[in-house]
Amino acid sequence: MTPATTQPRDSAAPAGKISLPAGGHLLMATPSEMTRRRLETLLTKEPGTIAWTDAFSDDDAFWDVGANVGVYSLYAASRGVGAVLAIEPLLENATLLSSNILLNGFESRIAVLNAGLSNTSGRRHLLVRDPTAGASGSTLGEPVTFRGKRFEPRKRQAVLTTTLDALAHEHGAPAHLKIDVDGLEPEILDGGRKLLGDPALRSVLIELDTRPEGRDRGIEPLLRDHGFELASDESGRIEDPGFFLRNRVYRRAA
Repeated sequence: MTPATTQPRDSAAPAGKISLPAGGHLLMATPSEMTRRRLETLLTKEPGTIAWTDAFSDDDAFWDVGANVGVYSLYAASRGVGAVLAIEPLLENATLLSSNILLNGFESRIAVLNAGLSNTSGRRHLLVRDPTAGASGSTLGEPVTFRGKRFEPRKRQAVLTTTLDALAHEHGAPAHLKIDVDGLEPEILDGGRKLLGDPALRSVLIELDTRPEGRDRGIEPLLRDHGFELASDESGRIEDPGFFLRNRVYRRAA
């Protein structure tokens, strides 16, 4: 499955700008309140993700799984990373992501793959909780929120699915992998066991449900079995340090 940057539908969408610590700025289309907030909180919502990205080298490849409208893909490209793959199944998000790439002149640095990741390749339906650009919470599985509550999908979007291993076979392994997909992390990593064993992959940032009964309880053992060690642990909500969703960085042991 070959990634491609698509032409944006709405080039007239309003755009916001944020200054970057290292100089320069990022532009992002902000057609909704949600996208405006994503831009405004880029540097503050997940400071651990920013610090992790700051350590990338220019020649590192970075895969952003569940890229949404691309804030972290854009940030990585702004830092000089020249091989970013932004993977986002929701059409509204992938379209706006492509607009953001064009706004910043990152067409040669970021490729967009509008598809889902799973442990098998095929065709499935994305159950969309909110089709607004910038929204999250859609799923390829059961229509259940991260808190375990069922929701009524507002639409069902047909998507092609592929696996991490299939992408790595076709395009080579990334140096860094970010996964934030609202509940499908175990399924996605199950489809990436060969990639996890590839020494070219040096770090993984993943959002985990850390409750003892949580859906992700098997992920840390899987990563440890493939040579990764926990390097950092940050609440998924900076205002709530004890929140059960955690952004954890794992690095390959020396």
